[in-house]
Amino acid sequence: MRYLLMLTILWTISLTLTAQTDYPFIQYNKNHLVYDTESPYMQHFAHKWQRVVENHQGSLNIVHIGSSHVQGGTFPNAVRCNLLTYLPDLVGDRGMIFPYSAARMCNNPHDYRVHCPEPVTLTRCVSANPAYNLGLCGIAVTAHDITTHIQIALQSHINYSTTQVIVIGYSQQNIVPLLSLAGRQIPPSYIDPDSRRYIYNLASTIDSIQIVIPCQQGEQFTLQGIYLSNHYPGISYHSIGVNGASLFDYLKCKQWVDDLPIAYILGSRIVRLRLRLLSGR
Repeated sequence: MRYLLMLTILWTISLTLTAQTDYPFIQYNKNHLVYDTESPYMQHFAHKWQRVVENHQGSLNIVHIGSSHVQGGTFPNAVRCNLLTYLPDLVGDRGMIFPYSAARMCNNPHDYRVHCPEPVTLTRCVSANPAYNLGLCGIAVTAHDITTHIQIALQSHINYSTTQVIVIGYSQQNIVPLLSLAGRQIPPSYIDPDSRRYIYNLASTIDSIQIVIPCQQGEQFTLQGIYLSNHYPGISYHSIGVNGASLFDYLKCKQWVDDLPIAYILGSRIVRLRLRLLSGR
């Protein structure tokens, strides 16, 4: 099954990178990875890894989906930073993120900070009946009745050179989010209503953004995710997590599968999961 490939990829990377540090009490020679060498999925990954790492051609997207250990970001960020430090010429984009701490009592990964002074409504896939539609991130915040400002600042020592921002979300009142950069509010370069994407192409790289959601009384906008892109070849490690979530919680997300191909639209590749595989059908 294809989703098992992602677990194998993550284990391979963490095992390889851990071995770069010399801990005398660890018997590294005892570590062995066993997998089906005839698997077309593993062969595809190996060939793509070789193209990216050796020839700097194309992009490789690794998607890590889980619960609190992923939302907290400690393990994913360690793998991401070690991987990109080990391969400094292959820094891809930061990829998919979510402004968790825009909502009260919701924790954020430590490699980026989020500030939102206005109140927002939090929806998570772990709820029995989520009040709002959810997508790939399995979580959403809804701004309503007033203009809402969500500030995001990257705190990593890795330079992701973000030149494009994609906001994923929807509004029954056709609210269009804006980017606030250097005191200017910038409208989307392109809006794709079918995929709920607001695409902003930037003239220069950034490491912080402010998303402005101009709601008035009776209006609302539900933010489902943010993709930070740069279109450069490299390796991107996406971490998507919701505290307490299980496989069946993500299956509640009506737009989850629709959001998976986002990396294709950006000109890269992603390991695609099918709903029938995840549900065991």
